[in-house]
Amino acid sequence: MTDHFTDQTRPPSARAAALAPLNSDGWSLAVVIFAAQMLVIMLVVIGLAVATYKHQAQVILDDKQATVATISITLANDPFVSEALAGTQPTEELQPYTDKILDRGQGIDFITIMTPDERRVTHPNPQQLGKKYSGSTKQALAGQTYNEVALGTLGLSVRTIAPVFHEGTLVGMVATGITLESLESIYRSELPQILTVSALALLLAGFSSWSFSRYVNQATLGFGPHGLRRLYAFYFSALHSVREGLVLLDRQHHIVLYNQEAARLLGFPEQVPPNGLDLDQVQIPETLRTLMATGRSCKDEIHLGTHTVLSISQGPARLTNARLPAVAPCRFAGSAPNRSPARS
Repeated sequence: MTDHFTDQTRPPSARAAALAPLNSDGWSLAVVIFAAQMLVIMLVVIGLAVATYKHQAQVILDDKQATVATISITLANDPFVSEALAGTQPTEELQPYTDKILDRGQGIDFITIMTPDERRVTHPNPQQLGKKYSGSTKQALAGQTYNEVALGTLGLSVRTIAPVFHEGTLVGMVATGITLESLESIYRSELPQILTVSALALLLAGFSSWSFSRYVNQATLGFGPHGLRRLYAFYFSALHSVREGLVLLDRQHHIVLYNQEAARLLGFPEQVPPNGLDLDQVQIPETLRTLMATGRSCKDEIHLGTHTVLSISQGPARLTNARLPAVAPCRFAGSAPNRSPARS
């Protein structure tokens, strides 16, 4: 029997504040786990998406740099280009030639062929013909092919400049490039695929996390961390405050829980071992051992121990509205000889 009492010397508000109701206390443990998992998943997916985008951008940049370098070197070694630059009318010969190359859709924005004094003889914009080239030419004039990112008439661009020789003499230079604006457009074209894969990964991971959270919610009865702690404290105190001995066995008839009164009456260890107790590990009356092993239901059945008289009631335990394994409780009261038996 448990006594209930209140402290009448404390104001009602203080007494109400001291109460800790046993409820689900807001977010359940499953919701907390699901939210934490989704946060981690979102961070991982976003990180992978960003890394993938940057990798794809670098792959595209490397590919375009290789393309403009190939075209520049090819044109620089083309006899038609070198002979036209060595002639008297390079623009009339080379402008239609470069226009045809640009029209083939090589993924480049301009081909600028210039004389050694940096005067353009070809350009996508005819108004720029004859004007001075805006990029650097120092290395090309020294006979070297090089790459650069420079600001030109079409904006910032990635370009390759190659020198053109005719019979061993530098007669001009070829600059082929693609603007950063065009590159960004290509980068953006990769976004739908990256976002689709990221969304599918997020949905799959989210579904897995949700499924696991449902299991956790069922296992924890919808309680949050604080609610579970109070639930354990309330049931633990109730278990050990009753004047009856209480023993719980699992479906294999293995002792998994008992209270202090049961430990006193049956000589069990004060604390339940982590792995529980087998019936053959405890010193109990043989008739009681048989009763527990069979799981037979009974009420107020008398069993005699060495120093005690035990009144046993046994039956299956069921937890309403929870999908937990059923256990078989064994309740009993006992006394030593010449003492009044405890009432359950």
